[in-house]
Amino acid sequence: MIIEATAERSIPMKLTEAAKNKKRGVTHKLSSYFAEYDFNFREYRDKPINLLEIGVQKGGSLYMWREYLPKAKIIGADVDEKCKQFEGDGIKIYIGDQEDVDFLLDLEHKEGPFDIIIDDGGHTMGQQITTFKTLFPLLAEGGMYVIEDLHTSYWPAFGGGFTAISFLKSMIDEIHFWAKESPRAGLIKKLRSRIFPPKSMNMFQKTIRSIYIADSICFIKKETVEKNKVISF
Repeated sequence: MIIEATAERSIPMKLTEAAKNKKRGVTHKLSSYFAEYDFNFREYRDKPINLLEIGVQKGGSLYMWREYLPKAKIIGADVDEKCKQFEGDGIKIYIGDQEDVDFLLDLEHKEGPFDIIIDDGGHTMGQQITTFKTLFPLLAEGGMYVIEDLHTSYWPAFGGGFTAISFLKSMIDEIHFWAKESPRAGLIKKLRSRIFPPKSMNMFQKTIRSIYIADSICFIKKETVEKNKVISF
């Protein structure tokens, strides 16, 4: 009986349990997100990480993370001053516009570097893209950047044009940049490369380890990478 009880306690809490057990607030997330977070946040569960969530709303999400990541420092950011009421239990909240680069940089300077950044803010194209371009370069090595509610890319009311989905597709192109320099690209590509020599790896090419996309949510892993090559054993 003792062995069984110990084994049961060793099973990590699922995010749905953390949402139900939280002390304050209300959490609104698509049902599919919970399993995706369980899968992608495994390595962060028992570590003293630094988490920023943009979009506080009714406060429940921050208190869910408090249950799920008990050793984490948790920071929230929202444009609504009423969200300050959810401070407490080691949770700090800053008020500002996520499309304001100065606000984002000041927040990162005061509380960063962050190991996890979750964008659950206003979900407009300008907000999602600006926030990523500003904060991803400052994310800690080995960190994870999450964008929720990407389905708004298909809703004209949230910006249209160059959408967050389109931007993420361009990031997929970035991590495959080496293929554009492949000798198999053909004679025209070879001739072009003599006129326009391959540029060195840019920041995204050097630091995006992986891009994991599920329904309406994306997890972007930051880790220093080297230019890919074929190896044989």
